[in-house]
Amino acid sequence: MGLILEVERKFLVNNDTWRARAEPGRIIRQGYLCIAPDRSVRIRLMGDAASLTVKGKAGGRSRQEFECTIPRHDAEQMLKAYALGL
Repeated sequence: MGLILEVERKFLVNNDTWRARAEPGRIIRQGYLCIAPDRSVRIRLMGDAASLTVKGKAGGRSRQEFECTIPRHDAEQMLKAYALGL
């Protein structure tokens, strides 16, 4: 597990020219175990990989993020038992 400093960025798309270079999409399944104003805990399944991510405030437009790989079976069990029904 390592600390990542995440910076949110948003871009305005003016037309569809980007579609010619777009790669095929991937199916992502995810759920949140905790969502609060200053933190969140997320489980994500993507292909054969699964991860647990904890995000917290760092100030301004950035925030601290810790992410670790977890067994897929554990991720599926946590999603089923603990994911918030938003």
